[in-house]
Amino acid sequence: MCGTRTYMAPEMLMVIGYGMAADWWALGISIYAMLMYELPFNNEDQNELVNSILYDEIELPEELSEDASNLIYEVSWP
Repeated sequence: MCGTRTYMAPEMLMVIGYGMAADWWALGISIYAMLMYELPFNNEDQNELVNSILYDEIELPEELSEDASNLIYEVSWP
């Protein structure tokens, strides 16, 4: 396993094996960061960061366009 935790898919953090879906997850996180100017899961405490990725849901602001919201959800959670 390698990479930046902030962009890691839950299955990578649980060490249960992963495939291309982990790359789609990272793309969704990247799109979110580009649109929102912040990361959806951002915590300096690494344990809290991992728990957020595993258990928290990403909440998109209402002012984000429907197309942008759909893109983030469809890329990350097909």
